[in-house]
Amino acid sequence: MLAFSQRSTLLGKSNVHLSNIFTTNQKRIGVRVYIHNKESEIWLPYFLQNKKRVEEEIGEKLEWNPNPNNKDKIIALNRNFDFENKDSWDEAVNWSVNYTLAFKKVFGELIKEYREGTNEGSSINKLIDINESVAMRSP
Repeated sequence: MLAFSQRSTLLGKSNVHLSNIFTTNQKRIGVRVYIHNKESEIWLPYFLQNKKRVEEEIGEKLEWNPNPNNKDKIIALNRNFDFENKDSWDEAVNWSVNYTLAFKKVFGELIKEYREGTNEGSSINKLIDINESVAMRSP
C-alpha cells in the first residue's frame, strides 16, 4: 500500500509551491503551500500578514508553520481519511480538489499583489512600458 504521495505545482513564484499530500500510514490527506528556505523570510511573514483574509477565503483555520525549526516553511490544511474505505474515495478527491482550488486562488492572488506592489514586478512593467512606447512610435 502507498505510504506517501505528493503532487506539487508552482503558485506564480519559484520556490513557492502548492502541493497535495496523501499519506496512508498516517491516514491523512492535505493541501499545503510549501515555501523553500531561499524565500521563506519573505513569503511566510507576508502570508502571515494576510492570515485573516486567507482563512476567511478558504473557510478553514490553517496550520501556519507547524515545524518552526525547519528551514522550509509550510501552510497546511489536513484531514484524517481512511484509505481502506473505498466508498469514501470520491469524498477525499472532492475535498482535495476544492481546497486545492481555494488555496491556488487566494495564495496566487497574494503573490500577484505582492509582485505588483514591489520592485519584483517593476522591471517587467518598465519593459512593457518601453515596448509599448516603441510600438506607438512605429509607423
